[in-house]
Amino acid sequence: MSANVTLETTALGIAQFYQTNQSAMNSTIESIASGHRINGPNDNAADYAQINCMQSEVNGLTQIQSDLVDGSSLLQVAQAAGTTVSEDLNSMQNLLTSYYAAGTTAAQKSADADQFQSLQNQVESVINTTDYNGQQVITANGGAALWGAMVDPNDPSQQFEISYDSTDIADVSGLTLGVSDQATETAALNGQIQSATSYLAKTSNFIAILNDQSSLVSENLSTYDQAISNVQDVNQGTALTTLSAQSICQQSALSLLAQANTSRLSLTSTLLQNI
Repeated sequence: MSANVTLETTALGIAQFYQTNQSAMNSTIESIASGHRINGPNDNAADYAQINCMQSEVNGLTQIQSDLVDGSSLLQVAQAAGTTVSEDLNSMQNLLTSYYAAGTTAAQKSADADQFQSLQNQVESVINTTDYNGQQVITANGGAALWGAMVDPNDPSQQFEISYDSTDIADVSGLTLGVSDQATETAALNGQIQSATSYLAKTSNFIAILNDQSSLVSENLSTYDQAISNVQDVNQGTALTTLSAQSICQQSALSLLAQANTSRLSLTSTLLQNI
């Protein structure tokens, strides 16, 4: 009977090895299929926790990146409108010069005045109607933020805002042509050209800041993605080699189990014959 006990013990050990190896094979197959060697806490609790921590950072940076894209879109609208205003004001300046030039006929002055008024109306329309997602963009809003976003996922106090005040915005409502005198009207127009130029310069500065911040976020995302990949991604060559070895062990275990079962049946038959 001791021989039978030995066979039973051996068979049990082989069966346990088979089950353990099968579980390892399933994990290797899952890693190869997913491309990840860490698919859950059971694979490696410390690495799994590290991956989750870094993924949280990635999620925060991805949200910031999305917000920065939104801010950039707003600034593109603001810049396009500001460019139109600036170009129209420069055209108005040319008309003012033409109006007061020596030899300008009355008919030409009348045409210049009409065109000046048309451009003035166009500038006012751009200033009053340009909007982004239903929010007026070129407006004297007392410095209130048009847009703002967090720039550090770990520090909510780190905010970047886009805002303008009255000194940045052109106001053409008081401009005239042929009403007072050239010096007065030129000075008033130049003042609004300066405001429009200031607005465009501030907008360009905002764009440069957002571009720099976006580049920084992209670099950080790339760094985190690579770090996650280093911890998480499976080495396909190594995994396939491991799977091959596990498969051989599995086949060997099955063969040994078959031999143990055959030996156990043979021993049992012999014992029964001798009873």
